[in-house]
Amino acid sequence: MQALQPYKAYLPWLLVLLVARFVWLPLWDSRQENWQQLAFNQNALEKTQALLTLSAEMGEAQQHMDVLVKAAELKLTPAENLTRIKLDTQQQLEQMFNQHNLQISLSAWRDGIMQQDMQTLVLDLSFSGKLQDYLKLQQQMQQQESLPSLLLLNQRLNIRGQNAQQLGDVTGDVSLRVAIRLKDAS
Repeated sequence: MQALQPYKAYLPWLLVLLVARFVWLPLWDSRQENWQQLAFNQNALEKTQALLTLSAEMGEAQQHMDVLVKAAELKLTPAENLTRIKLDTQQQLEQMFNQHNLQISLSAWRDGIMQQDMQTLVLDLSFSGKLQDYLKLQQQMQQQESLPSLLLLNQRLNIRGQNAQQLGDVTGDVSLRVAIRLKDAS
C-alpha cells in the first residue's frame, strides 16, 4: 500500500479513465448504433408510407397499361397459316416498294420469337432506288393501316450521288418485323 502512496493523487483520474474506457465508451457506441438503426427504420417507414399513398395511382397506371396491351394485341394480325401471312405481307411490301420505284433484289424471312400465341416474323430486304423515294416509302409504312404491326428493326443504307439538287441514289438492307397472333396456338 505504501508503494501506491505517491500515486494517490492520480488514482481518481485513473478511475475516471477506467470508467470512461470500459463503461462510458461502450455505452456511447451502443447509443450511436441505436441512433443509426432508428434513422434507417424511420427512412424505411417514410418510404413505405410514400408507396402506400401511391398505391391508387399505381392501380390506375396498371389499368392504363392493361388497356394499352389489349389495344396492341388487337393490332396483331390474326393468322392460322404462317406461310399465308408471309406471302401476303411480302406481296404488300413489294407493291409498296414498286409504287415508290424501289427495286427489291433479295428478300428472306426469319422466324422470330414465339411467346404463347404471339409470333414475330422478320423480313430482310435488299433494295435499290432513289433516296427520296425511300424516304417517302418509310413515311407510307408508318401510316400503313393494313400492316399495323409492321416495324422497321434496322436499316443499312449506302447513299451515292448526293448533291444540293438531289438526295442521290440508295442501295440498302432493311429488316422489318411483323407480329402476328396465332389462332390455333396451344
